[in-house]
Amino acid sequence: MTPTALTAWTALIGALTAMVWPLIALGALVVMRKPLIAALQRMGSDGGTIEIFGVKLNVGKATEEQQKLIEDLQRQVAVLRDASRIQDELMGRTRDWNATAPGRLPTAYPPSPAPGPTWSPLAPTAGQENDPPSPVTAPAPMAPAAPPPPAPATIAASAPPPQRRASNRLLWVDDFPDNNAVLVASLEHRGVPVTQVRESDTALAHFEPGFYGAVISDMGRGVEADAGVALTKAIRARDADIPIFIFCSTDAKQKFGGAALAAGASFVTSSTTLLLGKLEDIGIGVW
Repeated sequence: MTPTALTAWTALIGALTAMVWPLIALGALVVMRKPLIAALQRMGSDGGTIEIFGVKLNVGKATEEQQKLIEDLQRQVAVLRDASRIQDELMGRTRDWNATAPGRLPTAYPPSPAPGPTWSPLAPTAGQENDPPSPVTAPAPMAPAAPPPPAPATIAASAPPPQRRASNRLLWVDDFPDNNAVLVASLEHRGVPVTQVRESDTALAHFEPGFYGAVISDMGRGVEADAGVALTKAIRARDADIPIFIFCSTDAKQKFGGAALAAGASFVTSSTTLLLGKLEDIGIGVW
């Protein structure tokens, strides 16, 4: 077979293949149309749940978990940024102290004015040459200046320091404790003992009035999207004063934040910085 004939046969086979594959795909869709329609209907009725190799996956839940993971990463980045800022401030204070330390103060001062004469003789004026000279006396010494009255005591403009809680312990309830690893490590570095539990029942078993200084809880756990609200009611029934902070996603805050506050939560936030600020307000985790 000549090269020209071989090229022609190859082109013909390629053209036939290009025509056959669309027909095969169309035939597969026609044959599998009923199972595909049934799968799509089942996924719609199950709220977006699909099964792959025997594993069920909820698309909406996966999207929510991904969003929560992104928000957790943003909170952890914010904690690291705050730590870097605090370190920079401490370094700046150290440099300022070194600049004004003893032995480095400026030594060039303006000279003090020379003391003037305390008195001078009176020179005779015209027409007084024959008059007896007046006795020359030194001026009376000046009385020492009275010390200035003491300045009135000034009232500090800053607010009084926050009243510390009797206990410095934290009870942290979250079914995904690894998401709070950076925050917990930061608090424990400040000397705050943190007890972490995953379920509301376990938290209530650990809770005793006066033993913890505050409670931190997420909002949704398992199938309970508002588990934080129910836990807040249970703890508030046992202790009317303990601060309860709900630390959750922005979406959960928008949906259940009002209900949590009505149940007795002290604060609802999705911000790491605001959470640490509230803890410092009650004297927990203050540097």
